[in-house]
Amino acid sequence: MITFCRLCLWNDFITDGNEYLRVKWMAALPTICPLHRVPMEDSCNFCSAWELPISVRTSRGFRFVCADCKRPFASPQISGKITPSPENIVLLEFETAFGEALKNQRSLRFPGASIGPRYFLQMVEDLFWLLTRKTVGYGRLFVHHLHRTVFRIAPRLYYPPQLRPWPGDFDAQNRLGLLSHTAALAGGRSIREQLILASARQYYGMTEALTWLCSSDRSNLRQRVEAWPQIQRNTVFSAD
Repeated sequence: MITFCRLCLWNDFITDGNEYLRVKWMAALPTICPLHRVPMEDSCNFCSAWELPISVRTSRGFRFVCADCKRPFASPQISGKITPSPENIVLLEFETAFGEALKNQRSLRFPGASIGPRYFLQMVEDLFWLLTRKTVGYGRLFVHHLHRTVFRIAPRLYYPPQLRPWPGDFDAQNRLGLLSHTAALAGGRSIREQLILASARQYYGMTEALTWLCSSDRSNLRQRVEAWPQIQRNTVFSAD
């Protein structure tokens, strides 16, 4: 699945005439454009089609347009927003720390990441596992009360038990929601306080998260958390 930033494409069109898809847009991260600090997208803004964009030749150069309605993906603005939201800034800092950890680099940009790449990545994986547990009674639907997300999830993502979803398994909007709440849990109280002040969305802590799990998943998570360094546990569970 390819995501894109409309503002980056617009900058391409204005400065060069040709629009370019970046290689990094083909990865699961980022979900926030590092340059413009707006959410990445994966569908047409006019008709909501998810088909891959097609490149058409114009008088100035090549542009990417929707395969269905043929309207360009590039745009000079996103819903009239000029300044980035605190939520996007927090998520961008989290994703930057996540990317540095994947390169085996320590990051000081996000609470919990300074513990080192090995433990930070393990914590992120465990929290993502937590946020993709099925709620009992909903069958093959992925339902999680922490971010009010309901959509169908392929059985291959949770059967057998050792398999688990990863950000690339979801569309851009749901990926953004999952990573936002992973960041809210991983950052502890200080990050959640920043988000609560700036957003109507409620970000729960780990204590609340545990109450939504079935007993076997709750036991599994406790075993995972016990492998975290104490300082990491203090950050994530701080004044929950």
